[in-house]
Amino acid sequence: MNMTEALGLGDNSVLTCVGAGGKTSLLMTLGTEWQQEGRPFLLTATTKMFCWQALDFYPVFCRDYERGSRQVRKFLAKHGCAAWFRNWRETKVDGLPPEWIDGLVRAGLAANVLVEGDGARRKLLKAPAAHEPVIPTASNLVAGVLSLRAVGAELSAATVHRVEIAAKLLGKRCGAQIEAVDLATLAVHPQGIFKGASQPRVLVLTGSDPENGRQAEAIAELLKRLRSSPADLVACVVTEGYGKQMRAVEVYRYG
Repeated sequence: MNMTEALGLGDNSVLTCVGAGGKTSLLMTLGTEWQQEGRPFLLTATTKMFCWQALDFYPVFCRDYERGSRQVRKFLAKHGCAAWFRNWRETKVDGLPPEWIDGLVRAGLAANVLVEGDGARRKLLKAPAAHEPVIPTASNLVAGVLSLRAVGAELSAATVHRVEIAAKLLGKRCGAQIEAVDLATLAVHPQGIFKGASQPRVLVLTGSDPENGRQAEAIAELLKRLRSSPADLVACVVTEGYGKQMRAVEVYRYG
């Protein structure tokens, strides 16, 4: 099963990715699948991204909405994909205001849209700050990413972005061992990775291997009990692989 099928994405989907430990791999994998299938898509962000993450998708760098949207449509018509950012500064690109993304969708953009909705500084887990995540209203699915490789590690800045916020949210001290229940808590807590999201949500557990497979199953079962309503979390997708070759190895659907 490819990632498009695992997430249940159809045509003209608007997917925002949040969390840590594999957001870029998820975006790159979906983009690669859609290129191979000839499905048009736009890649963008409401935060900063590394510039290399967008170079394969015909990036547009424009701070003007009208000019940028015209260029995006040209690239979609010619290449079948495009990426749009306001600026390129050194190694990173600046994302778009969420209302620009909403505007494109309202205007009838005939393409899927992939949005990176927060940053994680390459950590395995995160808890969002007050201003995060930034999710366009037009999103019809939010994918929250957390890495199974964090289970058993210390709750520290080496593993968790915004570790002080995460420790408070989890009720733990920095230096404590990260457990499977902590990933489930980050997925369902009102101040967790889906903070502020009103759209259907899917938890994506990355980094699956033979040693942590039982942890993934435990997290999926915990989610059944911890989620506040069936509409909050519609599925948990367990994956292996990184880069452009992330694969779904198990899908738990709720509801």
